[in-house]
Amino acid sequence: MKLKLTPDELLSGNNTIEKAIEDYYASGRDVQKLYRVMDAVRIQKDEGTRFLTAALPVQRRIVKDGKPVIQRAIMLNPLKGSNGKTYAGVFTSESEGKRPNPNDPEQKSPTVLIPIADVFAMVLGNPSIDGLMINPWGQPLILTRKALETINAADEKIKKEREARAAVAAARQKAVESVADRLMHIADAGITGAIVGDVLGVPVEFKEREELASDPVTDLRGFGTHNQPKGSWSDDSSMILCEADSLVKQEKLDFADIMENFFQWKMYGKYTPSGESFGIGNTTASAIMRYSASVPVLKCGLTDEDSCGNGSLMRILPFALLIFRRGHTFDASDREMLHEASALTHAHPRCMLGCEIYSLMIRSLFRSIGVKDKAAALQEAINDVDLFYRGPLALKDEENESEEDKKSDEEAMENHRAFVKDYDAVRAEFGAYSRLTDIASFAELPESEIKSTGYIVDTLEAAVWCFINTDSYKDCVLKAVNLGGDTDTIASVAGGLAGIYYGRDSIPQEWRDAVIKKDEIAEIIASFQKKWIA
Repeated sequence: MKLKLTPDELLSGNNTIEKAIEDYYASGRDVQKLYRVMDAVRIQKDEGTRFLTAALPVQRRIVKDGKPVIQRAIMLNPLKGSNGKTYAGVFTSESEGKRPNPNDPEQKSPTVLIPIADVFAMVLGNPSIDGLMINPWGQPLILTRKALETINAADEKIKKEREARAAVAAARQKAVESVADRLMHIADAGITGAIVGDVLGVPVEFKEREELASDPVTDLRGFGTHNQPKGSWSDDSSMILCEADSLVKQEKLDFADIMENFFQWKMYGKYTPSGESFGIGNTTASAIMRYSASVPVLKCGLTDEDSCGNGSLMRILPFALLIFRRGHTFDASDREMLHEASALTHAHPRCMLGCEIYSLMIRSLFRSIGVKDKAAALQEAINDVDLFYRGPLALKDEENESEEDKKSDEEAMENHRAFVKDYDAVRAEFGAYSRLTDIASFAELPESEIKSTGYIVDTLEAAVWCFINTDSYKDCVLKAVNLGGDTDTIASVAGGLAGIYYGRDSIPQEWRDAVIKKDEIAEIIASFQKKWIA
């Protein structure tokens, strides 16, 4: 095993310097070729290559801590140039160092192998030396002090750029690792985030905003509106669990089984904290009873405009998480799946679109971790939906479009109709969500402009507004609850967004521990994660 490098090996990188010097002279001393020489020196300096340097090892007697000691050092043996200036002589190879001095062939100049970086430091630290003379007995080239300083400055700049690139690469790698870790817990982050938000809002559901302003919610409470103990969850969480449990046990998307779970929940208190269901919305209750009367599952949901409540939005999260299912790439069939999931109880196209927007926000937020901020992620989701339906953003310059562009838009929409059967009906509802088309402007709206009712548009807007105007899971769901009104659902929908974005560890542990039947819930979530995602 070879442990020691020979002088030739330590000098081997200098052949690039020699070649650059040859090119410089061959070009008639073109200044650009001189820059090539300087760059070659910089590169070898950075790589730790050495110069065979005209220098002498010396010993000096100094006093240290009151005692005489021998200090070993290297002293440059400077050369006089034809211009009368003094230079440190360096050689790029042993053969260059052995050349005779044309002015004094008998002179033998002792040399020492010194890293180029150290040679620079010795020259620049000695004001009596004017620069470097490379290969003084062959094809000499002088680098002045200014040239050395320029090389040092360029080297420093490149090092900083390299460090910056390395930092970016490290950040990206950390983001990749973070995303991979987050994916392993995405169901826990999202579903638990939604359930804890529901729990926080149950005791104050239907309270007015003004009342909560004088007595704001700052922590979990018990009893209140529904007279339920602390840690109780309502219809939002019950239906999420109905869906997740079905997806686990059936090992496929079975809407009929999900509707059966809804029926068991409503009629017999299954998937509830206390064995008794409460807080069920009228539209959801009607759809479940239609199912019990043998109406086909995808025909159970009500379609009238008065049935545009938030009952499907509050439970869409498991279907949004299916977008991340193992081995799957998002496509138009996912949109149709989200619409059908909504239609189990809420079949109006406005509800379908609201569920799609929310689900794509979930997707975009997760994909943005470590890459872009949450406002940009939400805008990306809106832009995606807008482009698919050729909404107001995609067609904002419709009047100035060429006939060819208009034809292209029509062809795209025709292709989309093949995948989404309610495409045109859903597209017609985009105007209902117009305030969300510009997330930055929407975020700046005052609280007085945000409604917190059970209408799906109000609920989605309120949840997004709370999420975008806070910086943590806790602050997000507390802000949602203190808007008043449909507190449990708005906090649940906002909690899903915040849980996905900030991660499961952002949800206060004392809140998670207080959730009734937390172990049963955790088992369903873990099984869903293992079966469908990772």
